[in-house]
Amino acid sequence: MGKALLAIIQKIKNETGGNPGKKQLHKLVYLMQAKGISLGYEYGIHFYGPYSEELNNDLLRLCINGDVSFQIKGQTHEIEPVDTDESVSVSPENEQVIDSVIRQYKDTSPYDLELITTAHFVAVNLGSSENEILKGVKRIKGDKYPEAKILQTVGHLKAEYGI
Repeated sequence: MGKALLAIIQKIKNETGGNPGKKQLHKLVYLMQAKGISLGYEYGIHFYGPYSEELNNDLLRLCINGDVSFQIKGQTHEIEPVDTDESVSVSPENEQVIDSVIRQYKDTSPYDLELITTAHFVAVNLGSSENEILKGVKRIKGDKYPEAKILQTVGHLKAEYGI
């Protein structure tokens, strides 16, 4: 999965004009998979929402291989793709969904991506009613997000992901 991940990192950088942070990348890949792309990453719940150990391991392999480097900027661990002559890409059937997710969420803060992905994770794993999602997010996140923001996110998930 490393080459597909590298292509996604490059696509995020090209679309946003900046290097993705680790949290942003984890959440965008989660949402790509939620849209049906099979990248093979399993997610569990973590302090900052859904997190994939396999994705993190692939990131470290990319770093060891010299394909990316990490830059710490404030609290963000930016992932910088290293320019190479090798062109990496994803399958055409996945490219449209990947590009769509990146465009849709490119201006969404990591804070908001954390809520969107956490609410989606709750809906898929604990129950998809509005009340179940609200209670699940509150159980996981405590008072980090106001109830109105969680309910707004549930509306977004219903529209975008059919939850």
